[in-house]
Amino acid sequence: MAQQGIVASGGQGTGAGGNISYSIGQTDYITISGIPGTITQGLQQPWEILVNEVDEVHNCPELMVFPNPTLLSVQINFKEKPIYEYCYRLYDLQGKLLAGDVLKNSGTTVNMEKFIPGEYLLRVFANNDQVKTFKIIKINK
Repeated sequence: MAQQGIVASGGQGTGAGGNISYSIGQTDYITISGIPGTITQGLQQPWEILVNEVDEVHNCPELMVFPNPTLLSVQINFKEKPIYEYCYRLYDLQGKLLAGDVLKNSGTTVNMEKFIPGEYLLRVFANNDQVKTFKIIKINK
């Protein structure tokens, strides 16, 4: 019904879609999952800022992976034409290989439509050496 907490600030927002109250200062929440979906409720929802690029080898050409987070797929593009043949492998966080292919100079699309929402690791290889890893976030519709 109501929530109480010592917070730095807060307020209420109203719009055509409904009302929401918010607070700033104390994080306390619970997530409940079921067949129709997931809901997170609490005093304050955490806002996380993530750096999606995990690691990099200095000799790797610059790569762009977008959009991230994604709903259906991500696009991998080289900023400049690579001198080696590169490939990618997509893993879940348990290390299970989900997809992989050779990267094309013109850009490669990685279809993620069949995967559940969550975090995935997209690893790029040159000559069987891992050169770059991206954290990909798959979101719900």
